[in-house]
Amino acid sequence: MPEIPNPLRHQRPRHPPIHHRTPPVPLTLLLHLGGDSLWVNCDQPYLSSTYRPARCGSALCSLAASTACGDCFSTPRPTPGCNNNTCGIFPYNPITSTSTSGELATDVISLNSTDGSNPGPSVSVPRFLFACAPSFLTRGLAPPSAGVAGLGIFRPRLVIARTEVARKEESLGR
Repeated sequence: MPEIPNPLRHQRPRHPPIHHRTPPVPLTLLLHLGGDSLWVNCDQPYLSSTYRPARCGSALCSLAASTACGDCFSTPRPTPGCNNNTCGIFPYNPITSTSTSGELATDVISLNSTDGSNPGPSVSVPRFLFACAPSFLTRGLAPPSAGVAGLGIFRPRLVIARTEVARKEESLGR
């Protein structure tokens, strides 16, 4: 029987430039059409003045349908990906079929806008919801990918809902 090639083995990280954190750092992600979250390797020096972990019981945890809440016992802490009283999700690597726990957090993400035909100006989304994952989860991803952007059917709803949560929190002075 002939071998059927696996299309996931022929990854080509091609997408418009994405920047993440403050100050902005270029970010290359594997686009996963069936994925339901965005996760990034936070084990490398992750420096950002706008990183905020999602606290247990918060609207962000509910929004992400988080089923985990816990503390971090690694040192040094607190660091991105290792905070106490934070909720988590389970980021998934579609290449290696591996999943692990990851801290849910927000940070700035910037990308180019478009009118559908032409690139437009850069647009920043403050407090964009994502998961911090350990570096081993990036195994199998084409370099220099630092994570996965899940674009499954769940994603657009989450982004819209996240925007609404941010507006409500701002109106409440949080």
